[in-house]
Amino acid sequence: MRECLPRRGRSAAHLAYLAWRDVGEAMRQSVSQTRRAAELSRAITEASDEQAAGINQVSQAIIQLDNVTQQNATLVEEAHAAVNTLDAQARKLVDLVGIFKTGDNAFAAPLQTASPSERIPVNKGVTNPKRASFKVFESTDDWTEF
Repeated sequence: MRECLPRRGRSAAHLAYLAWRDVGEAMRQSVSQTRRAAELSRAITEASDEQAAGINQVSQAIIQLDNVTQQNATLVEEAHAAVNTLDAQARKLVDLVGIFKTGDNAFAAPLQTASPSERIPVNKGVTNPKRASFKVFESTDDWTEF
């Protein structure tokens, strides 16, 4: 029986050692997994920051596109107004030149406006454009040098 006691003591010590070793291994795994979770959390944070920066860049690009679109619309309206002004000036010029007498009175012909199908299309965003085009006057007479 005395022989059993030392064995029992060794077994208890051995069991305590095994338990301590298992607890130590569990602690190492826990620390390792906690570090891995922290690394993943950092990676997610970095990816989120990059994604937010990308979204911000897209937002800025959309704002710039909107500004350029508004500027283009303004330029179209200004160009339309300039065309109307040039049209009026051209009509006035044709009227003024029409008073001059030439050999065949080529400039005395009345101004002809283009039919709706011959007109240059204008931007549909411009409301009620009053635009007329001129037909090109083709003379059948031969020109002579001055």
